[in-house]
Amino acid sequence: MSSSKIGVFDSGIGGLPLAFAIRNTFPSHDIIYFGDTEHFPFGDRSAESVERFSHAMASFLHEEGCDILVIACNTASAVAYDSLKQRLNNGATVLNVIDPVVQEVCNTSATHIGVIGTSRTIETNIFEQKILASCQNKKVYSLSTPLLAPMIEAGYYNHPVSELVVQDYLNHASFESIEGLVLACTHYPLIRKDISAVFGSRFKMFDAHNALVSALRDCIQDTFSEIKGSTTFYVSDLTKSFQKTAEIFARGAVDLRQHRLKL
Repeated sequence: MSSSKIGVFDSGIGGLPLAFAIRNTFPSHDIIYFGDTEHFPFGDRSAESVERFSHAMASFLHEEGCDILVIACNTASAVAYDSLKQRLNNGATVLNVIDPVVQEVCNTSATHIGVIGTSRTIETNIFEQKILASCQNKKVYSLSTPLLAPMIEAGYYNHPVSELVVQDYLNHASFESIEGLVLACTHYPLIRKDISAVFGSRFKMFDAHNALVSALRDCIQDTFSEIKGSTTFYVSDLTKSFQKTAEIFARGAVDLRQHRLKL
């Protein structure tokens, strides 16, 4: 699958760091990113709505020739992964951002694990269920942090506002004994600095970036090529914050294209 085209989709800017991590690791592959900015945030939507949006993005990316699809959203991974795999069958490989992180948690010596995520992700209880099913020696403490993703999407990361909001959330009684924290939203790595300010720089944080890239290596039999792949960005609604963040990661101008999802 050396010519695989990789599709990455999220509710907004959260999957951008993951998309660029994939870009850096697999430079010869074409990557198409889709951010559903029109329906952001997914964390406050019903499971049925998130599933519908996810299927629409996956269908578009598949029609664009992507034979590997990365669900770069924890909420979408929690509610739409199984149905997407069933729908696409052998037409495309589908990866989520939950299973690789669960495996990483199980490989650590930390036993008291905190999880922060959107309201919908935390309500599914998917991280606690999967972690305890794979490694029964862990204790999992979950906390809904619904303001974080909208704050980050609006561009407030590495900012005094994000610092205050993160401190208010994470100074929670249930987190007093945790030894590691699952960032159960792909937006959250953008506020690593603020989280480290609460728990310390040596505190273990788990997110999908490295774990997902490792999972991708199992799907791609890469061969050396001097031809560099392209990176294309689509959004369902053009926003200044998406353009700004995409250009920060791209370190240059980004051609942002709009595509309205067929729902």
